[in-house]
Amino acid sequence: MDAGRSPPVRFVRTPSTHFFCTICERIFSDPVINFACGHSFCRRCLVARLSDDSTFECPADSVADSVDQRNLVVNRSLQDQINDLDVYCSFGWKWSEDVNDFVQDQDGCLEVLKFGCHAAHEKTCSSAWVACPNGKEKCGLLRRKNIEQHLSSCQYRCCPYHSSGCQFSGTADDLEVHQTLCSFKNSQTTTSDVRLLQELMTANRALEDQLKETTERTQTLEASKAILENQVKRCLSKIQELSDRQTRVERTLDLLMAGNASGGHQNGVRHVPSLPNNSVSRASSTSGTNNRLELSYSREAISPRNWARSSLPSTGFRDSTHPSEESWVMPFQFKCIGTLRSHKSAVTCLQTSSNRLFSCGADCVIKVWDLDNLVQGCKMTISTHKQRIQSLAIGDKFLYSAGEDLVIKSYHLDSLEEIVSVEGAHEKCITALLCTDRYLFSASYTVIKIWTCRNLSLVHTISGLHHWVRTLACGPSKDKVYSGSHGNIDMWSPTPEFNLMQKITHCHGSVHSLAVTSDFIIMGTYNQNMHIYDVKTNDYLHHLMGHVGIINCLVTSNSGKFMFTGSSDSTVLVWSLEKMLPIQCLQRHNDGINTLVISGDLLLTGSEDAEIKVFKHFRMQMGFVPS
Repeated sequence: MDAGRSPPVRFVRTPSTHFFCTICERIFSDPVINFACGHSFCRRCLVARLSDDSTFECPADSVADSVDQRNLVVNRSLQDQINDLDVYCSFGWKWSEDVNDFVQDQDGCLEVLKFGCHAAHEKTCSSAWVACPNGKEKCGLLRRKNIEQHLSSCQYRCCPYHSSGCQFSGTADDLEVHQTLCSFKNSQTTTSDVRLLQELMTANRALEDQLKETTERTQTLEASKAILENQVKRCLSKIQELSDRQTRVERTLDLLMAGNASGGHQNGVRHVPSLPNNSVSRASSTSGTNNRLELSYSREAISPRNWARSSLPSTGFRDSTHPSEESWVMPFQFKCIGTLRSHKSAVTCLQTSSNRLFSCGADCVIKVWDLDNLVQGCKMTISTHKQRIQSLAIGDKFLYSAGEDLVIKSYHLDSLEEIVSVEGAHEKCITALLCTDRYLFSASYTVIKIWTCRNLSLVHTISGLHHWVRTLACGPSKDKVYSGSHGNIDMWSPTPEFNLMQKITHCHGSVHSLAVTSDFIIMGTYNQNMHIYDVKTNDYLHHLMGHVGIINCLVTSNSGKFMFTGSSDSTVLVWSLEKMLPIQCLQRHNDGINTLVISGDLLLTGSEDAEIKVFKHFRMQMGFVPS
């Protein structure tokens, strides 16, 4: 007989097949019913199946999208019926080698129990298998009802100092030798000590049971978390699909409104009701008092290849006549007019110069785009780095790049040919670059280095800073260089000797982004808030809340009246710095925002989802109703 082998639950009468889970094919354990389809399963089986299956099909009938965590309810009626089934005590069965199965043991427990009570009965059953306390490994397992008889004749004995903590057991001869050497021999054990030890052992067993229960619950919660993560991904995909559909509807509506306004076929413009078969070209007109949107249509369709590189519907969206001026007057809004897709992984930094956009990312390349003709896609790719490019900077004649390969490179801004490469510029990842009139500042872990713009010769090193320096900024007057690290904003002279001019110490954590206007110093932090200081007095003024993730980037408009913040929560918030309030939330990315840049009336955002979204400023007409 194999006393250590546990027999399965034996029912007096074979249960109905309706009491068996279709996943594990065993009797239901904690059955739950899915109201969407009416089927029941073991909770653990269903959770495990859903965590491995992203299609969310019902395991019983394979109906897609029919299983929802929120629709799972305990099937109490089914559980009660199962609990009323008659079963034999597990300790009334023994293994038979002859039939290769369990057979009833007349020496065991012959009671017939209810399924719902059999577990509690078996914990105290007199026929349960227990170990001999004198020789757990030597005497083997015995029936609980026979343990007293066995102890009276057992050849093994525990050490007399067992109550003091000694775990030795052996024969009489072994015990005699052990007693002379027992380390617990001279310990003074009182009745209270024994009682305390027993209490501790009881508490330990209770903790072991709690640990087992907690482990099972943790496994269930982890599986539920996996299900919810899959549901979130599906929801985000649906949101993106609806967002794209909304964009198409808005474009169609613009076409219809423009067609009605122009009188259908007047001035040689043909009214076109749908987008796919027509090329659309939008241009901002600044004539007159109203900044209105003019549309023209041609019969030439946009090629599918251009749509694959960029989802922008047309050219001419950037008002570059006066890029340094800003005429934004509330109310206004930003609308997504397209997506630039060329990077293979996260977009980490965006910079603009004249009519060109430069983007870099974790795919180790720099992409060049024509802001006046974005629909043509990426114009050039620069592949000179070996690891993730973290930052870009633009000077008077040069473009600079740096990142995880610890290299700083410079390129001629016109030809984009590589000019200088400095290997091992820092000991750790280069997190930020800033170009002033004469010098290039680079930041890393506890260090800022200053280089000449032309040949990248090292001029000065600022060391001993607090943790990572993740961001550098320069105000409109360019009289200071600002650096943000953990708990500090430092202000440095932009010229030799590059002295520390002022310092702001705060308790808001690591500074991840920084911007300076003529009125404010604004920092975005790890604690998901923006904090604002007076640029002249360094006094703390205000804090802004709205994101639920790290503020990775922020930029201000040229007038300093508006601010844009990008967060790891995948959203961009538009703020009025006059009112200190958010005025719009832009949600088009599927992952965290890493970088923002403004060019004319365009806002461009780069994200961990490897995409660059293009938003355009539109002035809103109060009381306007489409005809």
